Amino acid sequence: MDNKDSLGLFLAGAIIGAAIGILFAPKSGKETREDLKEFSDDIAEKIREKSKVVVEENRGKVVEAVQKIKNAVVKPKKEKAVEDISEEIEDVIEEE
Repeated sequence: MDNKDSLGLFLAGAIIGAAIGILFAPKSGKETREDLKEFSDDIAEKIREKSKVVVEENRGKVVEAVQKIKNAVVKPKKEKAVEDISEEIEDVIEEE
C-alpha cells in the first residue's frame, strides 16, 4: 500500500469516527463545538506529521528526478554549445 492510500484511509477513518462520535455524544452544543475544534486540531497535526513523513520518504526520488531532467535537458544543450564553439574554433584555425 503506498503513502497516498495510507493517507486516504487514515482521513476516511478519522472522518467516520468523528461523525459517529458526534452523532452519539450526549453533549451540549458548546461542548460539541469544543470537541470538534479539538478533533480538527488533532487531525490537522496528524496530517502535518504524515505529510512530513511522505516528503522525507520521497525526497530522494524527487532529487533523482530533477537530476534526470537536468541531464536530459541541460547536458545536451551544454554539449551542443561546446560542439558549436569547437567547430567555430576549427573554422578560425582553418582560415588562418
